[in-house]
Amino acid sequence: MNNRKLRIGIVLSSVPAYSETFFQTKIDGLLERGFDVILFAKGKKDGLNAKVITPYPVLGFRPAMFIVLPVVLSLTLLKSPRVFFKYVKLLRYGGMNFIQVVERVYLGAHILPYDLDWLHFGFITQAIGKEKLAKAIGAKMAVSIRGFDISVFPLMNPGKLDNVWSFLDKLHTISGNLLAVAKEFGLPDSVRVQKISPAIDVAKFISQKDMFFENFNEVNLITVARLDWKKGLEYALEACLLLKNSGIQFKYTIVGEGGEREKLTYLIHQMGLRNEVSITGRLNQAEIIPLLHKHDVYLQPSIEEGFCNAVLEAQASGLLCIVSDAGGLSENVIDTRTGWVVPKRDSVLLAKKIRDVLKMEKSELERIRNQTMKRIEDEFSLQQHIKSWIRFYSS
Repeated sequence: MNNRKLRIGIVLSSVPAYSETFFQTKIDGLLERGFDVILFAKGKKDGLNAKVITPYPVLGFRPAMFIVLPVVLSLTLLKSPRVFFKYVKLLRYGGMNFIQVVERVYLGAHILPYDLDWLHFGFITQAIGKEKLAKAIGAKMAVSIRGFDISVFPLMNPGKLDNVWSFLDKLHTISGNLLAVAKEFGLPDSVRVQKISPAIDVAKFISQKDMFFENFNEVNLITVARLDWKKGLEYALEACLLLKNSGIQFKYTIVGEGGEREKLTYLIHQMGLRNEVSITGRLNQAEIIPLLHKHDVYLQPSIEEGFCNAVLEAQASGLLCIVSDAGGLSENVIDTRTGWVVPKRDSVLLAKKIRDVLKMEKSELERIRNQTMKRIEDEFSLQQHIKSWIRFYSS
């Protein structure tokens, strides 16, 4: 890398939220290592050190839009005339009519004035309609695939990613599984790819707990997840019912909030699990860490999953992890070595695996726990994560 700072523009729909600590970690790490980072996103900075540029408002056909639109286009033209006309030419060359060109220029106007080396869309879906922006400003274009954006979106929107593949310089994937999915949906072999899995601040999660199941009469299970269909929590509840019917005493804590809470609450009632299963709602990280340390086994029964930071955090906390084989989970947890992987949508096998783990010798559980925590520290630390991003943008 030469002495000039690399300038990275990251495009998100909004400033990183509660569940998106991976974006904050990346941005702060790059800034600390001398990169210039600009975040193009809606919302307040919320503690971010990067410069945040907010998109211009989309007001539909309201009268104010007919005032804002010409003002924004004029300002963009005055700031960056060369880039402005280059972008218009690229759009016109692609067959767009006048109205479509005006719309695209307006939607990209907050980005066009910035001289960047990389324009990186945090989710591939955010690049749709903005595929030619990077070329217009003379930057390389990168996108990330993280789960739903590549596993589900293309199924509902066939062909929508075709233009993205055409202008893409480099792809970031968080798992090998998602890369295979991207190829199914048209990713060309010519596009460079780098896998960078999520990372965590390992030191925050390390537990001093030495032994598991100190009370063999009751095991403590936990899941930290959005209450969303993708997380497959109904299969965990079905497994809990099987455990209860087989005489195993347990408590299962679900940490999270979301649209499926009403459904899950009713299932807990219907299955007669109100004494065994509780939903805490949303908790912040400072509240989650000590809660993890009070539990023995972490469950992640997802139907669709990119990689899952919560599983990394559970492993760093010393919990035994049983996960489904959805998406990147089988790369997150190595079956029988750092935890256990069971088929998704199979509550019977999930319950069986929990029972099998409870029967294992403590010495074997401790061995698995130790090698799990070592792997997390060696492969998923923030230091390794940032080094990977530096390689990504420097090549």
